[in-house]
Amino acid sequence: MAAFWDMEVNISQEDRCLQMFELTFDLSVMSYLIPLLKGACIYTIPKDEIKYSYIFELMDDHHLTFALMVPSMLHFLRPYFKEIDLPEMKYSLFCGEALPTDITIEWSKCLPNAKIMNVYGPTEDTIFCTYYTFNRDSENKSRNGILSIGKAMNYNCNIIIDENNHILPAGNMGQLCLGGIQLTPGYWKNPAKNKEAFFYTTYNGKQERFYKTGDLCQADADGDLLYLGRLDYQIKIQGFRRELSEIEFHVKSFLKTINVVVVPLLDPIGNAELGLVIESNEFNTEPLQDYMKSQMPLYMVPKLIKFLVVFPLNTNGKTDRKELGLTFKSL
Repeated sequence: MAAFWDMEVNISQEDRCLQMFELTFDLSVMSYLIPLLKGACIYTIPKDEIKYSYIFELMDDHHLTFALMVPSMLHFLRPYFKEIDLPEMKYSLFCGEALPTDITIEWSKCLPNAKIMNVYGPTEDTIFCTYYTFNRDSENKSRNGILSIGKAMNYNCNIIIDENNHILPAGNMGQLCLGGIQLTPGYWKNPAKNKEAFFYTTYNGKQERFYKTGDLCQADADGDLLYLGRLDYQIKIQGFRRELSEIEFHVKSFLKTINVVVVPLLDPIGNAELGLVIESNEFNTEPLQDYMKSQMPLYMVPKLIKFLVVFPLNTNGKTDRKELGLTFKSL
């Protein structure tokens, strides 16, 4: 908790805070515990309400001052950005998914006085352990259109490793690993998984225990982490290894405000190929395909395209990539 207050987030009994998560999702703990500790009000979402529309109403009707959300909520709220004016909002935090820079810039205009932060942390290093503060007046650090997840919070540390658990210097891509006092002792009665996920290495002159997140990242010269996606979001096509986030970035550059997800697929003979799901009513994709071919090698251009009016969300409110992949099963 001390690390959270060190982020210069100040909450008092005068604040009004959003709690949008299922109680099985660890982010819910932060959303109700922080307000309770400070005597602030908590506003929740009834089970029978549509989450994104009710959040809009809560923010507007009750002038909320603190909100921690998953980035997927912004895609649902985006059509209403011109109607959203929240000068009372002081803190707007995002966690749980990659946060696109473009939609963050748009969102910042809806809450002109808020401090916007992108925070990161898996359940194993709960609740979050790195943070990046959005800059309103200068360029923000990002990669493939995804906002940086920043530096380690106090009492935490992180490293980037290669496939042999060797620590990589700044500028190299590798797996993000987390250490510090927030790290879990391990998985309950699962020594095999513990051995796979945790390891010791020399860090700052002493042996430190780290957790392998499965996230592909790159640290810049300042120590800020650039998020590149999950390791299992990488795909090898025709011998070339690429991140799905890179392909999504080019598609979004053309479609602007339309949300997209690229999913890895296997063709009937077992070769890797790509599917593109677009959150929209159907439209002519020939201009999009021409643009993709002008920006990427042909092997990176998705061969299969599907449309969904609304992307499915899992119980934590995140875009359900697995479910999107299943939309191609009928092909």
